[in-house]
Amino acid sequence: MDSTDFVHKHYYCSKEDSSLMNIHDGPYVKWKTTSSKVIVFYFDHNPKNNKTKEITRKYQISEDDTTFSFRGFAHDSLNYFFDENYYPEPSQYKDVEKIMVIGDIHGEYEYLLRLLRKTNVIDDKNNWIWGHGHLVFCGDIFDRGKNVTESLWLINQLERKAKLKGGRVHLLLGNHEVMTLNDDSRYLSPKYCFICNRFELNYANLYSKKTVLGRWLRSKNTAIKINDVLFVHAGISPAIAKNKLSIDSINKIVRFYLDEPKKSLRIPINNIVLGNEGPLWYRGYVMNLYNYKKISIQEVDEILNFYNASHIIFGHTDLPQVQPLFNNKLIDIAIPVNYRNIREQVLLIENKQFYRLYLSGEKEKL
Repeated sequence: MDSTDFVHKHYYCSKEDSSLMNIHDGPYVKWKTTSSKVIVFYFDHNPKNNKTKEITRKYQISEDDTTFSFRGFAHDSLNYFFDENYYPEPSQYKDVEKIMVIGDIHGEYEYLLRLLRKTNVIDDKNNWIWGHGHLVFCGDIFDRGKNVTESLWLINQLERKAKLKGGRVHLLLGNHEVMTLNDDSRYLSPKYCFICNRFELNYANLYSKKTVLGRWLRSKNTAIKINDVLFVHAGISPAIAKNKLSIDSINKIVRFYLDEPKKSLRIPINNIVLGNEGPLWYRGYVMNLYNYKKISIQEVDEILNFYNASHIIFGHTDLPQVQPLFNNKLIDIAIPVNYRNIREQVLLIENKQFYRLYLSGEKEKL
C-alpha cells in the first residue's frame, strides 16, 4: 500500500473493543495503469499477541490487459475476476420475467449469503443458478456490519457470473455508499474503525478511484426501471418529479457528485437530488419529517405517471416485513437484519405478480 494515497483521521468507536477480535479483512485491490501493476492487500490482526499486519502481493501485468484474476490468500481461498475499469450500465430493462429485490444489507455477509442460497439464486459455492433472472440490491451495503468487504466482492463477482448465464445483478447506490465515498464515516463498524486507526488510513480511500471496487461503485446507478417497475434506495419524492428529472438525469447527477463533489453542489438541482428529498435520503413514503409531509396518494400517482411506472420499490426506511403501501403502488423492502421476531424475506416479482418470499420457500402474494 502506498501511504501517500491515504490520509489518516482518528475514528471513534464505542460499541466494542475490536482489538479483541480476530480480523482478516480484504482483499483491497489497486490497479496501477501507469505501471501495469495490480496490488492486492489484506489486513490481519491477531488478538493473542496484539499483532496487526498488512499482507500484500504485487502482480505485474501486460499493458494490454483489461481484466485480471487471482486466487485469494491470507485466510481467503476465493477466486476473483475483475475489470480494470467499469462503466455505467443501462438504467432501463424490458421483458424480464423474474426479479428478486433485497434491501439494506449493511455489511451482514452471512445474512446475505443465507438470503441468496435459500432463495436458490446461488449454490453453496456462490455460483449463479437463477438463470435469466434479475437481482436488485436497493443500496446500503456499507456501514454498521462487520463484513462490508466480503459483501461487496460477492455482489461484484455475481454480476459477472449472472451475465454469463443470461441474468443480471444491479447494485443501486444508497445513502451509505455515497457517504462512504464522500468520507462520511459516522456509521462505520468498530472493526473498520480499528483497522483505520491501527494502519493510520482513511476508510474512504480504500474505495478511491485508484481501487477496483472504488471505480466499480462510482459506475453504479441510483435508480433503474425494469419492465414498468422503478427501483431506488429511498424513494422518488414529489420534489424530484416536479423538477422533471429523468432516471438517467438522477443517475448522472449522483455520479457527478461522486467524481466532483464541490463542483456538483454549486448546481441548485443537484442539491435537491442529494438532499433530504432526494432518492438517497427521502422517507416521505412512510413518515412525516420536519421539512416535508408524508406523501399523498395523489402525489404517488403523479410520480408514477411521470415515470410511466406501475410501482416503486424502495428500501432505506425499515419495516418489519416487505410492505406494500398506497394500494400496492409502493413496496418497502428494507427489513431489519437479525431481529428475532422478524422472518427473513425478500421481494419476488414473477410474471408481473408480487410476492413476499420467505427463506422456507413460502410465497405470499402482495
